[in-house]
Amino acid sequence: MTDETRSLMTGAASDLATTTSAAPTRSAFDAAPLPIWEEDFSAIAAFADEQRAAGVDDLRSYLEQHPFVLADLVGTINVVNVNEAAMNLVGAESKEAMLGPIPPELLSEDSWSTFVDQFACIFEGNDRLTTDSQGTDVAGNRTWHRIHWAAPTADGVVDYSRVLIMVEDTTTHHQAVAQRAAHEREMRELIDIGNRILGTLDEESALQKIADTISRLTGCDQAVIMLFDHAERTLTRSYGNGYPVDELGTHTYEELMEGISGWVSRNLEATISDNIATDERNHGAARERAGRTPGTKAAVAPIILSGLVIGTLTALSGPSSPEFEPRHVSLLESLASQAAVAINNARTHAELQAAHVELQTTQTQLLTAQKMEAIGSLAAGIAHEINTPIQYVGDNVRFLDESAQSIFELLDVVAQFIDGIEDREEFAEFVADYRRLEEEADIEFIREEAPLAISQSLEGAERVAEIVRAMKEFAHPGSDEKAPIDINRNIKTTVAVARNEWKYVADVNLELDPNVPQIPALAGPLNQSLLIIVVNAAQALEEHLDLGAGEKGTISISTTVEGEDAVVRIADDGPGIPEHVVGRIFDPFFTTKEVGKGSGQGLSIALSAIVDKHQGKLEVETAEGQGTTFVIRLPLTEKEAA
Repeated sequence: MTDETRSLMTGAASDLATTTSAAPTRSAFDAAPLPIWEEDFSAIAAFADEQRAAGVDDLRSYLEQHPFVLADLVGTINVVNVNEAAMNLVGAESKEAMLGPIPPELLSEDSWSTFVDQFACIFEGNDRLTTDSQGTDVAGNRTWHRIHWAAPTADGVVDYSRVLIMVEDTTTHHQAVAQRAAHEREMRELIDIGNRILGTLDEESALQKIADTISRLTGCDQAVIMLFDHAERTLTRSYGNGYPVDELGTHTYEELMEGISGWVSRNLEATISDNIATDERNHGAARERAGRTPGTKAAVAPIILSGLVIGTLTALSGPSSPEFEPRHVSLLESLASQAAVAINNARTHAELQAAHVELQTTQTQLLTAQKMEAIGSLAAGIAHEINTPIQYVGDNVRFLDESAQSIFELLDVVAQFIDGIEDREEFAEFVADYRRLEEEADIEFIREEAPLAISQSLEGAERVAEIVRAMKEFAHPGSDEKAPIDINRNIKTTVAVARNEWKYVADVNLELDPNVPQIPALAGPLNQSLLIIVVNAAQALEEHLDLGAGEKGTISISTTVEGEDAVVRIADDGPGIPEHVVGRIFDPFFTTKEVGKGSGQGLSIALSAIVDKHQGKLEVETAEGQGTTFVIRLPLTEKEAA
């Protein structure tokens, strides 16, 4: 109780003590600026005595367990007198209307706890009490009051028949405390969201947290974050909390700039609109949209990054919701600053990641190029070393083929001669020796098998020569500039080089369209891409098939012309790619193979070679359990690099 309140209570009590009820002049009581009641609690005091006699030692607990008793007791309180301030508080037309039992309309659920405090005070024999009470005024607004309760005492005896009750309105104080608590909560929220934003580098996650915070701190119905690009005149991203997603998608940059968001963007200033349907800052399509929801209130703040407005934060509320206040604008401005930090961090992180991936890709490509150059030089030397002896082998086998034919012809003549002299006795010994030697040499077997052996030897020598040529062509570093190539020939070369990867697990079917024209390409990177995809197909089949049971899969490679592109399809009938990883197969260093069995760089390198170096496309078509097809599209004519 403040000194001023204590003085008022003392003056009013003293005035009542020296004035009889017949004398109406009670200046201190009547003139007091605070509402004062004089009430008779005699019945409550008698009830308290009865309960003590009955052994009750805690009246508060007793009343909580018997709420109907509490209601009856309240009905026994009599109002003896009131001052003018009390009459004004409840809107009474006369003092007489307030005397007697407390009118039911003045009682509420909030007042019951105050009565319990008063009754417990009497039960404990006290003559003073200060307690707080909540309620609502006639307009339905929440109110707070401090109740000062005092009973006069004479010769140590408390007189509960003339209790003074003074009501002090503490609504403003409670509102100030509540506002201070709300402000502190808001500050904690802002600090917390700031810490969480600093801890995340994902733009979408950070901005969604900010949208949630807008709703929580402003109490708005909908929170919306719009990001846009003034240079491109586009709306780039939308985030919403409590806002229909399809509704967000219908906004356009032009419409946004015709509305309050545009005004905020141009003026670099946060603002409040009490009714967006009638706000003069809305025009055109924005005004038409706002007219569909009359009475909607908005608070909008700009998101500023490096001096440029890149978006807006908006809190929206319906007609029945409370008005936005200046503190809400301050909140939005703080959150807009947090949003700018989040966006800057996320974009910087994305740029660093992209630069890191590009650096890794460049390093990988450089290492690959160095390896290919080394392999090319080695292959050229090996090709030269193998080519000469294989030519010797081929030439000598062809010589043997021709010689064998001559020898067989000579043997035929000799056989005819032997047949002619076989019956002549003087040549009997010679004929017998010939027949014996012919049988020992198994001339007929040699006549049948020698041509086949020679043919197979020639075929083997040609295959060795073909593999050597393919290795030389494939591994040759080539030129840094595109040159016309025969894609069908490159595919055949690749298949020959990769033969050891697929020959045990698959049959390779080539359906190469001879009408595909030469295309401008870098032979080395293109060959490497083809090899990567063919080897991947072979490895997928190897993991899928039961090779011990003799199972083999099929790799089909076809070429065709579609529009302005030469199209290569490399398909396998393997297990397919699981749906949850198919979107990541071209990511650098991503692999589904066991540790040590795959670097995860192959398809990334192939994609870079096809897309970046040839301005083509590399796509994948897959279905689990049915197989995978990689589709390479290469322009038939030179295109500018993107």
